Amino acid sequence: IEAAGGQYGLTPTTFDGVAERMCFLLFGAETHPNDFVHHLPTALANLGVAAARFVAFEVGPITLVLALGGMASLGSRDRGAAGLLAAIARGTLAFGALVVDGPLLQVFLMATTIAVVALAASGLGGLLARTGTRAPLAVAFAVAALIVPHELRMRAEKRPLGVSWMRWESKGQPQIRTFVPQLRHERSARELAERLLAAIPESSFVAARWEVVMTMKYLQSVEGRRPDLVLDPWYEPAHIVRLARWQREHSLETHPVVMVGLIPGLADRLSAPELLPADREIPLFVERRGVRVQ
Repeated sequence: IEAAGGQYGLTPTTFDGVAERMCFLLFGAETHPNDFVHHLPTALANLGVAAARFVAFEVGPITLVLALGGMASLGSRDRGAAGLLAAIARGTLAFGALVVDGPLLQVFLMATTIAVVALAASGLGGLLARTGTRAPLAVAFAVAALIVPHELRMRAEKRPLGVSWMRWESKGQPQIRTFVPQLRHERSARELAERLLAAIPESSFVAARWEVVMTMKYLQSVEGRRPDLVLDPWYEPAHIVRLARWQREHSLETHPVVMVGLIPGLADRLSAPELLPADREIPLFVERRGVRVQ
């Protein structure tokens, strides 16, 4: 969120507090089209899906059992700490289900994961203390707790577990579908960025969606490719300020504006874009006459 650019009608003074940002998450423009806050049945269904996926694919059943034991073990020593971890786990799960669904939900569940794993560690420690279990067995428990949810994720990629939604959603490409996570021979993002960089005219202002522009930015910053370009992860309306400044300081004849793919909100501002079919999937639109910024 760039409040200084007026994005979603926000300003720095209306977006500088925790309460304001929480209200925006729940009731602001980013919640649409999944308006869970105003439709409780949908929110509860989303909460159920999130909880099932979390138990199966994020922490796994072994970790969950250890965490339940950890509630009792830690609670006998420090009831406040046990209650706090349980509240974090439940509260962040519920909050995430109210705000978002799909692959972004796992981002909101990071605090839930930390709380559950902390309780599981307490449960494993209590098991060692009470039963005299040797350290190698404890290590085996810990390794199994990691392997089981990962194996379930891999199996669900091939066939959802029981119902169609019982699989872990990933955002974007590439999808990792091997038990040992690796991206060997996966070069599609790099090759696309290389083709686009090769086709973009010299000394351009390049507006592109973040999933495309960030790979180009890596090639520019790390490998020194195309230092003449200004790469901008475009979204409205914050970045129109940068584009207006570019037009004031440069002639578009020699320093054109390039739109990577069709970007709503920006495409309508171009006066006479020239189409460059640099890539079958993502064309380039080169504007040398002018861009409307008002």
